Amino acid sequence: MPWLLRRSKKKESNAQPALPESVTLLPDPPARRVLLIDDDESIRLYVSELLASEGYAVQGAGDADSAELALERFKPQLILLDIMIPGMDGQEISYELRRHHATRNIPLILVSGDRLLASKAAKVRADAYLSKPFDADDLLTLVARFLQPDSEAASLD
Repeated sequence: MPWLLRRSKKKESNAQPALPESVTLLPDPPARRVLLIDDDESIRLYVSELLASEGYAVQGAGDADSAELALERFKPQLILLDIMIPGMDGQEISYELRRHHATRNIPLILVSGDRLLASKAAKVRADAYLSKPFDADDLLTLVARFLQPDSEAASLD
């Protein structure tokens, strides 16, 4: 339900009048938004469904261009980034994210099967990394660590 409807205790008629002053529409709390940048469509689908089942809003991007567009429009609070994607590799994207004021504080988790993932994550100042293949519970635990429901997560302003 996209809106929480608070109604007064007045008796309602069958007609659909304009909303009375006693009715207040409140938006749902902002979703915990995760941008998933991975060129493997099956991984994007799996991770998206997994995170959505836990209440996260997920936007997938399969290349650097769609990732840039998603950053502007989706305003993620967390980024999951594969190292090898078309257009610009994950390390270059990481450098760009950390360079710009609007994105430098968004938590960044590198997710890859690259055997040098730990050193690459440190080099690009990623907040964490997760090696593929990964366990679903490990991913959920890591994401929750950065997107607690009560915390103020970083986002694009």
